[in-house]
Amino acid sequence: MHLRSLKSLIVLQSVVFLILIIMMAGLEGLGVYFWRHNSQESLELSALLFQTQQLRGDIYREIKEISTASLTYDQSALNRYWQHLYQIDRRFYEVDNLTKTVEEKQAVVKMRHAYELMQSAMNRLFADTRGGYASQKEMIDAVYETHIRRDFEAALNELTRSAAQRRQQMENSLAQWSKLAPFIVSLPIIIAMGLLLYISQTVRRKFIRPMRQLVRGAERISTGELTHRIPQQGVTEASSLAEAMNHMAEELTASRDALLDAERQAALGSLVPVVAHNIRNPLASIRAASQMLEASDDDAELKETRDGIIDTVDRLERWVNALLTYLRPLGVMKKSHQSVAQIVDNALQALDHRLQEKSIQINRHNWNRSQKIPLDADLLEQAIYGLLNNAVEASPTESELQLDLASDDTQVTLIIEDNGSGMPFNPQPTELTPGPSTKRFGTGLGIPFAFKIVQAHGGSLTFEKASGSGTRVRLTIPTTEN
Repeated sequence: MHLRSLKSLIVLQSVVFLILIIMMAGLEGLGVYFWRHNSQESLELSALLFQTQQLRGDIYREIKEISTASLTYDQSALNRYWQHLYQIDRRFYEVDNLTKTVEEKQAVVKMRHAYELMQSAMNRLFADTRGGYASQKEMIDAVYETHIRRDFEAALNELTRSAAQRRQQMENSLAQWSKLAPFIVSLPIIIAMGLLLYISQTVRRKFIRPMRQLVRGAERISTGELTHRIPQQGVTEASSLAEAMNHMAEELTASRDALLDAERQAALGSLVPVVAHNIRNPLASIRAASQMLEASDDDAELKETRDGIIDTVDRLERWVNALLTYLRPLGVMKKSHQSVAQIVDNALQALDHRLQEKSIQINRHNWNRSQKIPLDADLLEQAIYGLLNNAVEASPTESELQLDLASDDTQVTLIIEDNGSGMPFNPQPTELTPGPSTKRFGTGLGIPFAFKIVQAHGGSLTFEKASGSGTRVRLTIPTTEN
């Protein structure tokens, strides 16, 4: 059966249960019919045998009354004779109604015929009054022997045998049904189990399994796996829903691609002016220095101009390299459980000569090196190094740099606070434009790069004004891997 919709599946299930009910009701009705039929036939056979014996007794009593009336001329015996005659006719009628087979009816006909012959002979006996006592007795005995003892009893025995055969057939049928009863009762149960198994498998194949695939597919699509397609299987409703979700995934993919393309265009639009600015200024410096080379004959001035050109070219190269690093995808991060305090110590060790040059003192607070969280140590060290480098560059000579670690069950927070003059701008994680740099060797891309790494770890990076002067940087990393 080809099921197209959930409605047809429900109809099939209802039909199966209806068939089971009909089968059970039919089996019960068959048992009741068989029991009633056999009971009725048994009662009819018992009634037939009873009426036959009653008929036989009435005939023998009639013969007795005939003998008494004919030999003693007793009028009361004659009256009883006629009463028995009417009663015997009624008995024959009842016995005939209780017979079922042809053999039984033929036996009743023979019994009636023998009785009628006896009755005719008796009537002649009453009409002939010439004989004496001995002669009449001999005639009665002859009628009794011929028509009753021989013909009637033979027909009665034939009827009894036929009834016995019918009873035996009934008993054989009952025994056969008793043998088949376990199979007859088991057959509907087996059919019912087969139908239930069929409907169960059909529901599972046509509805439950497609719905399970729908749920799993929806979960995968919701996690961003937009290329996943849900198989269009099962009933029409499930197949249509799978088609709709696949179509939705295609539209989401197209929308995502369009959004990414728009973001790339916006990023390029915001980055191009910065690139042009950062290239144009060094080129202008190089051009001006080149013109001075043509107009100057002083060796010292020529050397200073040449060193300036080289320094400008080096600064331009550093900026281009930093820009490439910022734009390059991070790839797959190599996370392991590391201590944030230890990573900060490693970054400070790389800045040790800068700290000694400016005599900057590092003050650590809540410095817990034992707590470890999942992170990419190399990438996070680069980001923290850039932030610490900015703080060192912004701090005056013989100042202090405050470092504080705070943690709970969900995140670890690093706070960097310097005593500089504050930042000339407020960095935002959604802005791709590199900020201005006031450092001699700066590129302005350290903070955007730090934003990029921290966001890749699922954390956050904020900049705010410190309590006195300077800048407070707050870097937060989650303690569990997202």
